[in-house]
Amino acid sequence: MQVSAPAAIQDLISKPLLKAERGCIVHNSIRDAVTVRFTHEWR
Repeated sequence: MQVSAPAAIQDLISKPLLKAERGCIVHNSIRDAVTVRFTHEWR
């Protein structure tokens, strides 16, 4: 999953994005079977 967002809001959404990654039901269900990568691009 890739998230692209303006660098101006990085401080506002970095922690919520991390929380969403850790709490993602789909990711937690399949993480042992496949590699899932979360990337953030600040522009």
